[in-house]
Amino acid sequence: MISIIIVNYNVFNYLKNCLKSLDTYKPSIPYEIILIDNNSYLDKIPLNDIKDRNIRVYNYGSNLGFSKAVNIGIKKSKGDYVLLMNPDSYLVDNSIDKMIDYMKKNDKIGIIGPKVLYPSGKYQLSSKRHFPTIGIMFNKLLKLDKIFYSHNYFGKYNYSFQSNDEIMHVDSVSGAFLIFKKELVNEIGPLDERFYLYFEDTDFCYRAIQKKYKVIYFPESTIFHHKSKSFSNSNVNKNYEFYKSLYSFYIKYYYEYKNLTIIKLFVLCVLRLIIITMYYFKKIK
Repeated sequence: MISIIIVNYNVFNYLKNCLKSLDTYKPSIPYEIILIDNNSYLDKIPLNDIKDRNIRVYNYGSNLGFSKAVNIGIKKSKGDYVLLMNPDSYLVDNSIDKMIDYMKKNDKIGIIGPKVLYPSGKYQLSSKRHFPTIGIMFNKLLKLDKIFYSHNYFGKYNYSFQSNDEIMHVDSVSGAFLIFKKELVNEIGPLDERFYLYFEDTDFCYRAIQKKYKVIYFPESTIFHHKSKSFSNSNVNKNYEFYKSLYSFYIKYYYEYKNLTIIKLFVLCVLRLIIITMYYFKKIK
């Protein structure tokens, strides 16, 4: 069985399309869909509209954040596999079956993600990512990854120097749509709830690789993703949440693991300054 966990926040119209695509391209193995609503104030999931007996809906009275909502879904799940799927994404083929088949045929795969496209068909760079080292994020901040995207150093973060149509081992795949084995959670733990938004998928992949599991970018499966539609109906500052989570990531892996240098300390101070500035000037987009 596969448990499909979807966290909704004010995007019920997109969620309906997401569920419709799952019904059209339902997995060949038994499945369940667990919908977690993070206190949507525009459009809570109407229980009367949910007819599929495989769907369970949980409406919560506060915005729990993505990681905590997913972890609730994992605890309630019954499947051997877990699919995290954003409500503003949708299937166009039997991607779920293809990904699970590939996992079954190849040993030690912990996490797998597809090629992610915008509805226009444009490729989403977040489909595959390198871990955000300080050098990589410095290149990204200066837009060097956009200027020299085909260079194997400057294009490292999104592997833009490599083909988007090649199956490969990567550091991280997009949290918009990824599949992992349920047993992986028993070994590395659930999503880290310190990451309210952003980098929870990167952290999860990082911990899987530390335990010698493979993270696979699998472009033979394709999904479409509108991206960030939940933000359009909220007052959440994306940049603020991004840098706050990046700071948490660095604190976790540079500070907790006693791997702190003067340069890394300087970067942490700069990130902290950015976060404080964005907190007090929330009009920054």
